[in-house]
Amino acid sequence: MENRLNIVLGGHAENAMIRRFDETVMPERNISQHPYYVALNRFVDPPSFGCADTFLAISAATLVPSADWNMPYGNDYGSFKVADFGIRDSRPDGHSDIRQFAGLLLQNNALSPTSLARAGRLDFAHYPPELQAELAKDHSDYVENARLMYLDRLLSQVETAQREQAKLVLPEADIAVLKDVVSFVARTFCPAPIDLPDMTGIDPLRYEPIGALIRFQATDADELLAVRKDRTVADYSKQIGEILSSAPSKDAERQLLQAMAGACQRRQGDLKARRAYEIGGWLLRPLHYIPVISQAITVAEDIRDLLLSWVTGHQKKRNDWYLIGTRMHEVSTEDYLRSKHNQL
Repeated sequence: MENRLNIVLGGHAENAMIRRFDETVMPERNISQHPYYVALNRFVDPPSFGCADTFLAISAATLVPSADWNMPYGNDYGSFKVADFGIRDSRPDGHSDIRQFAGLLLQNNALSPTSLARAGRLDFAHYPPELQAELAKDHSDYVENARLMYLDRLLSQVETAQREQAKLVLPEADIAVLKDVVSFVARTFCPAPIDLPDMTGIDPLRYEPIGALIRFQATDADELLAVRKDRTVADYSKQIGEILSSAPSKDAERQLLQAMAGACQRRQGDLKARRAYEIGGWLLRPLHYIPVISQAITVAEDIRDLLLSWVTGHQKKRNDWYLIGTRMHEVSTEDYLRSKHNQL
């Protein structure tokens, strides 16, 4: 059995992954005052770290849409190589258009207040006190840049997942942001430079999970690599990769449960991390529409040519693809299996 699970970590899960590796590779980036790294290496919530660690541990490959960031570095760092995690660069098509579109979305208030807060969330508590004072002076500028960069990265992640036929993995709050973007495009007929998944009929807060994964969360990259190389985890990952790389099915939850139970039995429940992640999977079709430029809301005249170029130049092959949404499930793996024993 081969692990065929190729993923793109999106939203705050990507920020968590970047911080995880830069703690070892370039720790100065995690406390940099440069707006680019303040946004890219932002400190995020624990569920985002758990999401990143879990999928880095079980995936065959993680595709990173590059911008100015030089992941996967290409060198050895102590006891690991970033390539040991299956990470590889996948430069998005038309990146300058994606960034301009991100700016357009912000200029036209495409995001809800909650999504806008998610996009601009910055936490400077981990900075040295003297740097916190400096950052506070330009806080609004940092937040504005963080919002633009968040959308730029999110859209690049969508494009990469679609082009590479990989699974886009997003924490729940980031799914809500993506839905805001899709709703804006559908409502205004505003052209987009990339294919977007049709989420108009999906409520990201009310979906039926297709099952659960064992959650792995490490203290550093070395520990995470040890988890990834563990024989039991590797065998579990192959099973999970086979299940999640296929379309969601009625049998998927039972298969995920059996894989979890088998891993726990082999290690007698002695896995380092015992919490589970619920995952929800949907077949997302790219949004098909006929752009009506005259009805695009409050777009300035000087960007109409840009929008028209997206309409005429965007003739890529459209494929079905999947999104995996993560949601915290606050029970131990053993308790979760006991609650599902009748499905095994």
